[in-house]
Amino acid sequence: MTGGAIRVLLADDHAVVRSGLRLLLEAEDGLEVVAEAGDTDGALRAVLGHKPDVLVLDLNMPGMHGIEATAAIVAASPATAVLVLTMYDGRTNLSQQVVSEVQSHFPKEIFQTIIPRNVRLSEAPSYGQTILSYAPASAGALAYQALAAEFMQRMEGHQT
Repeated sequence: MTGGAIRVLLADDHAVVRSGLRLLLEAEDGLEVVAEAGDTDGALRAVLGHKPDVLVLDLNMPGMHGIEATAAIVAASPATAVLVLTMYDGRTNLSQQVVSEVQSHFPKEIFQTIIPRNVRLSEAPSYGQTILSYAPASAGALAYQALAAEFMQRMEGHQT
């Protein structure tokens, strides 16, 4: 990153999630979505082809396992920061195991902000809106704003 827009690649197997993230990110100054991928293999190809500053990667997609994909992407493109997204429900053992595994592999890369599951967050894409325009005072909107602030703060620390 050299002072221009932060180039972002979106990788999620749900087109509606990619669309919502694109709307959310493109509404921010200084962020440019350069490509999208619907599986981990496509994400790796897109990272190699587009050289984004940031990859937003869903851990649970078709192709290689998300943690293996993250390791391969970091090895192939060390300058690309990887922001991992996954559904998390603290009430299940599987979710807790996934979090533990991710934290053990990437302890410095974990964001503190957790996006809660809620109805308004699920409804927004069906109305063609981001959570920030659909329900700006909802827990989901506030959490995404906090994550965006945490993300931007981290990216500013990486700029030279």
